[in-house]
Amino acid sequence: MGSSSSSQKQDNTQGAANTDYSSISEEEWSKRLTDNQFYITRKKGTERAFTGEYWNTKTPGTYHCICCDTPLFE
Repeated sequence: MGSSSSSQKQDNTQGAANTDYSSISEEEWSKRLTDNQFYITRKKGTERAFTGEYWNTKTPGTYHCICCDTPLFE
């Protein structure tokens, strides 16, 4: 399986502050995200345990929300 609802990026949320995410339609979200990302982030779904892209990663960095780029954890 593989796709996670979060992504790892540089800690830079400059562009995210200017976007009104509540105005994006579900149809637009379904175009922007993979099926699995859409199910997890927009439909309150979950991944099967130990199947996500980052489930066992040791890569240092700040992980961000795939939708709004909010930092989730380090």
